Amino acid sequence: MDVLADRIRHIVVLMMENRSFDSMLGTLQPRSRSFEGLGLSESNLFHSPGGNTIEIPVWNRWTRGGAAPDPFRVPDPDPGELFGDMNLQIFGRGAPSGPATMSGFVDSYMAECALTGNPGLPEAPMHYYRSDELPVLSALARGFAVCDQWHASAPCQTWPNRFFVHTGSAHGWPDNSPVHLPDAPTIFSRFDQRGIDKGWRIYFHDIPQALTLRTLWASTGSFRPFDSGFERDAQAGDLPCYTFIEPRYFADFDMPNDQHPPHDVRLGEQLIARVYRILRNSPCWERTLLVIVWDEHGGCFDHVPPPAAVAPEDPAPGAGFDVAAEVERLEQDSVPVGGLHWMLDPGLVPEGLFQPGLSPHSDLFLRHDSANGRLIIQCSYRIAAGAGRKDRHPVPLKHAAQREYISDIVVYDEHRLALEQFV
Repeated sequence: MDVLADRIRHIVVLMMENRSFDSMLGTLQPRSRSFEGLGLSESNLFHSPGGNTIEIPVWNRWTRGGAAPDPFRVPDPDPGELFGDMNLQIFGRGAPSGPATMSGFVDSYMAECALTGNPGLPEAPMHYYRSDELPVLSALARGFAVCDQWHASAPCQTWPNRFFVHTGSAHGWPDNSPVHLPDAPTIFSRFDQRGIDKGWRIYFHDIPQALTLRTLWASTGSFRPFDSGFERDAQAGDLPCYTFIEPRYFADFDMPNDQHPPHDVRLGEQLIARVYRILRNSPCWERTLLVIVWDEHGGCFDHVPPPAAVAPEDPAPGAGFDVAAEVERLEQDSVPVGGLHWMLDPGLVPEGLFQPGLSPHSDLFLRHDSANGRLIIQCSYRIAAGAGRKDRHPVPLKHAAQREYISDIVVYDEHRLALEQFV
């Protein structure tokens, strides 16, 4: 039997907010051919209103002797994240007309501060966290697998990128506003249409953003509060085929744990550790794939240019966004930077990083084919001889597996990470 079909029965996706790979995991290990992290020499230019040009390097509080105001809330205030903001961040000043330079993060940030009247420092978007500042995320990234080439679906805000995750499209809307409530097929409705028992469930903290999809309004029974439902269901072995977890976005009832700047990233660390620990102690664990992802880079610096993308459809009427015109003007429709972490069985793939096209690593993709209503996991292993985890889990030199799933999905690991100390 196909190894994935035999092992995977549950997928759990935790989508956090507005952080780039470099800002969270850029120093997980030294940059090399097999790890596209920070080289620590990266910088952006700040073109000040007075006409001066100032080079702003990447930084951490420890590069400044440990001094930084509230280091776990950087950047503060929040960077701009509209379509126009992200084009400036990715392409730099002037009309985008060539390859992405990743040179406009500082200029975009200071322009946003001036627009909103919130004082900000030009170095704020160039900040990164060290591994010892994010012990939970770093431990998981070292113990399992991490992708350093994963990019968000669209160069814009939260709603469009979360719509892409649920429906495979943003339906022509480039930003959160004006308020729009798409009535579109979703990955969730595909389970329902096929009559799959316990096909899906969404666990939320304060506001389930997924309910901005009108398609789901008739399925509120599949929405459950995270605090009272997720651990109970996991311990009972009652997880569905597909679980989507939404963090706490607002401070109305408790502090946000979504890691959206300037929210304290340590609260997000606690959430990640809690999700992992609950799954680790669940009878579903050995057949569960946990995916941790951020919806967009949110104005936090990253040095890796995003690839070109194809517009999924025409713009929505009145959206004020002409995809064809933008593609012609920009010469490519770019997507912003995001981090994604696959928690995989070490017996299935070697430990470490996954990069498209780079041996000895693997290509692994999870995508929703909205046209045909399929959730697809595709793995291609191109592992050099002896490249398995100290030869403990040998992997064939040439092996490829592809299978389409809608109900049977999941993978496990053999690590025992003591993350409880961080909660």
